[in-house]
Amino acid sequence: MSLLEAHYNKDDGIYTSDFPNKPPLTFNFTDERYRFDLEKLMTELGTKVKRLKYNSSVEIVFQSTTLITPENHPMHLHGFNFHILGQGFGNYDPSRHREKLNYLNPILTSTVSVPSKGVWFLHCHNEGHLVIGLASVLIVEDGGTSSTSLPKPPKDYPHASQHI
Repeated sequence: MSLLEAHYNKDDGIYTSDFPNKPPLTFNFTDERYRFDLEKLMTELGTKVKRLKYNSSVEIVFQSTTLITPENHPMHLHGFNFHILGQGFGNYDPSRHREKLNYLNPILTSTVSVPSKGVWFLHCHNEGHLVIGLASVLIVEDGGTSSTSLPKPPKDYPHASQHI
C-alpha cells in the first residue's frame, strides 16, 4: 500500500508518526574513528513520518557523517522548495552556528548537495542510499480550504489489493 493510500485510509499499519525531532544518537558525526561502529551504523527498521501543520515553518539540519565512507549526498524534497540558510563542515552546533544563518536572502531550491562531512539545514538522490534509509516522509496536514488541501486519490486509483 502506498503512503498516500495509507494516509487516506487511515491505515496505522503502514507508517507511524513518531519521526524524532532530534537524532536518537548524538556523537561526533565527522570523527572517522566511528566509521564501522555497529552501534551507530545500525538503524531501526520502519517507516516513520513527521506530521506538519499546514503553512508551518520547519528547520531541517542535514548532518553528513563519516560512517562507512564519507561522501556527498544530493538531498531532495518532493513537492516543495526550501531555503538554504547555511552550510559548513563539521558537527552542527545550534548554539554556535545559528547566528551565521542567512535569513535575509537565502537560496531557494528543491535539491541541495550535502558534502562529505558537511552540514546543511528528504531523500538522497544516490539510489543506493535509499535502501539503507536515507529518506524520510513529511505529511503536511490539509489547510482550511480546498485550495490548501491535497485532493483525495481518484476513484480509479489502484488499491494495494490490485497490485500484482
